Order: sequence, then C-alpha cells, then structure tokens
Amino acid sequence: MSKKKKRRFYVYILRRPDWHDPYYVWKSKPFYVGKGSGGRANRHKVEALNYLNGSDVYNVFKVNIINYLLKNGLDLEIEYYAIDLTEEEAFELEIKLIAFYGRKDNKTGILANMTDGGEGNSGYIYTEEQRKQMSIRMSGENNPRFGKEITEENRKNLSLSHIGYIPNQETLLKQSEAGRKAWENEERREIMSQKKKEYWAIKIEDGTAYKYDKRVCEYCDNLFQIRGIQQEENRKFCSRECFLTYFKENIWDSEDFKETMREASKKVWIKRKEEEVFLKEIPRDCPICGSEFTSDDSDAIYCSRECVYKSMIKEPNKCEWCGGDFKRNSKKNKFCSTGCYHEYRREMLCQDEEYKIRQSESKKGQIPWNKGFPSSEETRQKQSEAKMGKKWSEESKEKKRQTIARNKAEKAERESQQFSLNLVSNG
Repeated sequence: MSKKKKRRFYVYILRRPDWHDPYYVWKSKPFYVGKGSGGRANRHKVEALNYLNGSDVYNVFKVNIINYLLKNGLDLEIEYYAIDLTEEEAFELEIKLIAFYGRKDNKTGILANMTDGGEGNSGYIYTEEQRKQMSIRMSGENNPRFGKEITEENRKNLSLSHIGYIPNQETLLKQSEAGRKAWENEERREIMSQKKKEYWAIKIEDGTAYKYDKRVCEYCDNLFQIRGIQQEENRKFCSRECFLTYFKENIWDSEDFKETMREASKKVWIKRKEEEVFLKEIPRDCPICGSEFTSDDSDAIYCSRECVYKSMIKEPNKCEWCGGDFKRNSKKNKFCSTGCYHEYRREMLCQDEEYKIRQSESKKGQIPWNKGFPSSEETRQKQSEAKMGKKWSEESKEKKRQTIARNKAEKAERESQQFSLNLVSNG
C-alpha cells in the first residue's frame, strides 16, 4: 500500500503596493514567487530586518526591496496563490509562475528570484552520519552566528513574525508527543527540576520572588493572600470595596483629611497664579438680554444657558419683493418664492439701460426683445398652446427619431463602460 502524500505546501507571491501588476492592473506589482509550508511566507520581513543588523542573506535584491517598502511606511502584500498542495505540485506551479513573470537578474522579467524555482530539501530524511557531519560543520567558529549576541530589536522582530501564526493539527500533535516523551525521560525531568530550583533561588536572593503571605483586612477582618512584590507591600484591605467603605466612614469626614485637602488646594491655586493660568474676570454685555456679566472663560458671549438657547432661534426673514415672512434655508435666499424673484427681476430690468437698448433694437428686427430674459406667464401659456396644436412635418419627425436613437446608443455605451470598470475593480 503506497503512502499518501501530505498536502501541506502552498505557493505564494510577494507584492509591493507602490506599483501595479503589468498583467492584472487592479493588483500590486509582484517581486518574488516562492513555495513553502507553515510560516515560511511571513519570514521574509524578519530576514530583511536582520540583514540591517548585520546578518548574511542569500537574496540581497529581494531584501533591499522589502527594506525600501518598510522605510517608506509601506508593507509587502502576501498573496497565497494556491494552498493544500503536495511538494511536487508546489514546485511545478512555482516554476510556471516564475517563467510567466520572468526574472530581473537575467533580464527576462520583474521578479527578484535568483533561480527558476523547483529547488528545496523539505521532506528529506538525513542519516545519523550526515547529521553528525552537519553538526561539526556548523559548530564553533564555523557558525555564522558565532560570537554575535541577539539584540532586543532581533527578539522583537522574531516575536512579530510569529504573531498571527496558527499551527495546523499535525504540528500540534507533534509538539504534544515531543513534550510527553521529554517528560517521561527521568534524566530530562531531573535537569528541569534542578534548573527550576536554581531560578527560584536567584529570585529569592534578589527579593523579587513571589513570596505569598496572609494578612487580615482592616475593615472586614477577613484573611486575604498577598504576593511579596513592591505594589502589595503596604496593602491593608482585601478588596477595593472594603477600602472605599473604610475611607468614607473613617477618613472622609475627619478634620485631618479636610485640612490636608485645603493645604493641597492652596498649593494648586498658588502654582496656577504663578504660571498665570487663571483668566482675569472681564465684565462684558450679553447680546440677548443686555445684562452685564463676568466669566472665567474668555470665549463666553452669553450670560446664561437660556440666552444661548434664545440665540439659536432663527427669526423669520422678509421677502424683498412682497414683504412677507418666510424661513430662509440659506443666506442667499432673499425672496419667498420664484414668482416674487421673477417679478422683482422684471421690475429691475425695466429700469436698466441695457434692457431698453435691447428693446429698441428688437423693434428694428435685429434681435428678439426678450433674449436672455424670463418670459411672463401669459407668454409661456401661449407658447405651450401653440406647440400642442402644431403639426409635425416628416422631416421634423425623422430628426426626432434620430435624436432618440442617438441618445439610446450613448446610454448603452455608457452602461457597458461602467460594467467593464466594475468587473476590473472587483477582480
């Protein structure tokens, strides 16, 4: 029976948001294609940050792009192109994507990949002899991290790289099995116990260990447990409720407490006067009721809240033509209706010299007298009656049909353009 292949691999694309994809314009520009499993796609950012701290990397071009994005306040986008693949399927898809976009080092495309894909040693089982040789080769001065201390920034970057990572069920089972086997080993358990004793011995010697102690609450006389840390050394009550009730009953009304508060308030007032924080009380007149008042607030205009409410009530406005009252929606409204506006405009135009010149020229047949001016109600009624009784010629009907057909065609074209734009924006 053949062993079932594990479908735990995926293919991902790293994209930069400051450029768009040359083939799919609604997406960001890709600059790296990779294959991996677990949290492989999230480790590129940590690799780039560690490179700034002196670590060695294989693909410097990719790392420089990531650091450029982070420096300019941008973040790389990770697109999981395909998931739940076998390793062979992932390698095959990685090769196809790299060939599709092309590599920048050999001037065939835009990717920062240094190879055509399909490499990797995941799933390879090393022999014991190979493990020993690798251990010797990477131990001591041969290790690239030999003599280098892990800085706080490196620890922070490692912590950030694990945020949001959720291990799959298979990984959790492996971790559980490894922990169980480690606990079953007697030698291992003895080492862990010894390390724990040494840790707590140092804590007790420094005075930072959690030494538990029991005390009696000063209000309810109940026993409560405290830890010997600095925040709880002077604790006298088991809860906040006991502290508040004790404070109200015994301290709040005492003369000592009142005297202490008076002294504290005096100090605050003296400090404020020294810093010139107080505003001088300047007398002023209220615009609503006309009474004189003073206030610590330099921006105060009204003497009371009632005057503030009265100032919010809008008085009715008067129409400039008929003199009637109306509620104005905006400051530009000066007339109660469009009829008053047109009557006012006709009256003003009759007094205008330009209007008189136009009227005299219209009598000579040069221009219509009412061009650019509103017509009266009688004129509009006559025009509508003339149109209703008018007979359309064949030429006019044909022009009307052509206009309607042209408007329909333009509307259909606009709708098709909007539909295509919606498709592109929704991907």
